[in-house]
Amino acid sequence: VPWQSQASGHFSEAIRTVKVDPKEITSAEDVESDDYCLTDGCGSISYDAMEKIVNELKFPDKSRLPAAVQVRYLGYKGMLVLDKKRKSRLYFRESMHKFEDTRENEGSLTTMGICDYAKPFRQGYLIQQYVAILSACGIPNECFEEVQNVYNDHLENMLMNPVKAFNFAVLRDPVTARKLLKRGILAHQLIVNIKK
Repeated sequence: VPWQSQASGHFSEAIRTVKVDPKEITSAEDVESDDYCLTDGCGSISYDAMEKIVNELKFPDKSRLPAAVQVRYLGYKGMLVLDKKRKSRLYFRESMHKFEDTRENEGSLTTMGICDYAKPFRQGYLIQQYVAILSACGIPNECFEEVQNVYNDHLENMLMNPVKAFNFAVLRDPVTARKLLKRGILAHQLIVNIKK
């Protein structure tokens, strides 16, 4: 039943973040084309509002704001995409409004819940199923062998070259790589190699 799945969406786990005054929310119609809703469940958030959320989330890297957050707020649910040009702090689309909440009209501060946030791409993998599909679509097997050989060479070079090892560490886990660099664990080796 559609209403049951909508209702259950509001009971998904969310992290309590900033308190928001309902007056700070701008509500707007969805953008539609033909029979499609192009902005279904997707609003936007200003840079300063995203910064406040990131501070509450104990974000590992506060220098990078997420491009989007999945929110629950009063009767709204959906995604808020970072918009650096936006003047109003929170911009919700009509499709995000799922039910009436009595607190909307009270004007009292209400906590916004964050279910998840966009994470930067670190590294992808070619799994067997994707290789099979791409191969069936006409991609030559030599392409996959070349990708595998480049990756193997990279792994071998990491053992001899700290700069390449650090770059690989940044791809895998940038926060840990920065911590190692700050503690000086990798700093000396990197400086020596860069000077060469």
